[in-house]
Parts: sequence; structure tokens; C-alpha cells
Amino acid sequence: MRYRPVGPDPRTAIGADALARIFHAGGRGLRFVRELIRAYEEATPAFLEGISRELKGAELVVFGSLGMAAWHWAEAHGVPAVAAFLQPLLPTRAFPAPIGPWPRALSRFGAFNRLTYWIASLLAWQLVRRSSDRYRRRLGLEPLGL
Repeated sequence: MRYRPVGPDPRTAIGADALARIFHAGGRGLRFVRELIRAYEEATPAFLEGISRELKGAELVVFGSLGMAAWHWAEAHGVPAVAAFLQPLLPTRAFPAPIGPWPRALSRFGAFNRLTYWIASLLAWQLVRRSSDRYRRRLGLEPLGL
């Protein structure tokens, strides 16, 4: 199996101006989310170009959390795809999702921990939904919607 980078390094693709906007928004709720979405959408075209170029002829696609778009490409081309996350993103009762400020006191409850993955997944999906659905349409796939 050969490793193929499919796009620019996310830290450089987003760019210093976009990172400054995101960090300047700080924890100010909606402004932070708006800037994060804006930065993501600015960086996405180069990344998607890389996916289309580098995955041609692939027999298997292994992707991480920043490469979720490769899953869409694999679906459109009938290529098996496997997620290989470096952080726990699949629901578990053992601990809460790594994304989010979850109350520590509630993390001892397995049902709460599983719920945090559902919440984190919904929030993360809203960040990338529009660009992901545009990409899926471009590939001839149905959008995933909400």
C-alpha cells in the first residue's frame, strides 16, 4: 500500500489570515463557528482537487478525520474505504467524545458519554455539510442532508 497525500497541509491551506480570524473570534460562539466554516470552505477546493487527482486508480482508500471527503470519492467510484482515526471518534460508553467541553462529573455515566459522540457528530457535520454535499453532487452522489 502506498501513501498518497491528497492535498496541502491543513495548517498551510487554511492560511495565516483565516487562522487569525478564527483565533480572534475566540470562544465567542457563533462568530467562532462562522469563521471556522469560512476557513474550511476557503481551503476545501484545493483539498478536493487533490483527492480527485491522487486517488485515481486506488483499490482501497484509508482516510483520517481530516480526509473524510475521500470517503465520498470512494463511494462514487465503488472503491472500499476504511476510516483510520487517530482519536476516538466512534461512540463508546467508556469516555465522552474528545471534541467538546463536556462536564467531567457526567462522564462517569456511559449513556452520557455515548450521547456526546452524537452531539459532536451533529455539530461537526454542520461545519462541513454544505461543502460536502456540493462535492457529493459533483461526484454524482445524493447529498447527505442534515
